[in-house]
Amino acid sequence: MLSALNIFLCFIMDTAVYILPVTRRPAESVLVIRMDAIGDFFLWLDSLSAYRQIYPRGKFRVLLAANAVWAELAGSTGVFDEIIPIDRRKFKNNPVYRLKMLASLRRRGFQVVINPAYSREFLFQDEIVRVSGAPSRIGFDGDTSNCNKLLKHIGDKFYNRLIRSGDPREMELSRNADFVRGLGLERFTSSVQKFHAAAAK
Repeated sequence: MLSALNIFLCFIMDTAVYILPVTRRPAESVLVIRMDAIGDFFLWLDSLSAYRQIYPRGKFRVLLAANAVWAELAGSTGVFDEIIPIDRRKFKNNPVYRLKMLASLRRRGFQVVINPAYSREFLFQDEIVRVSGAPSRIGFDGDTSNCNKLLKHIGDKFYNRLIRSGDPREMELSRNADFVRGLGLERFTSSVQKFHAAAAK
């Protein structure tokens, strides 16, 4: 568990990346951030296809910033144009790795950044959203399971759109569906999915 001082120092260090200029690319680029555990990834499979309905191929290039533990699995789904694996331990504990990763993400000039995690983590997803510099930054209003009320309040300011969920006691599948509907796919419903790797090209 990081102390308040550690969090503050990371926030100040990340600001060195935040002030870097952002070069916008002509193609519409979307970054989805998903850095939680592998179990959450498998529950999230249910809504992956929805992202391609909202951001269709040919018009949008959709990338995933993923926990390195399961990044290869995410790549095998064939949903994303590119997977960016992030080593959580190094991202938290290695300042050089952290700054290089944040600077690399900022330089890509994303138009849209999406954080679909209900229980957001301030030093992971929220800080990536802040540093990205994307014009559209969308997240879940969420809870305080992975941060305190103050950090959530600060993190909320990094987004220009927060999607609310229904009952806070509902299952993760239902929350994922709430988020997809909030993105615009209003008739989306949740269902348990089996994992299928995309055929090799």
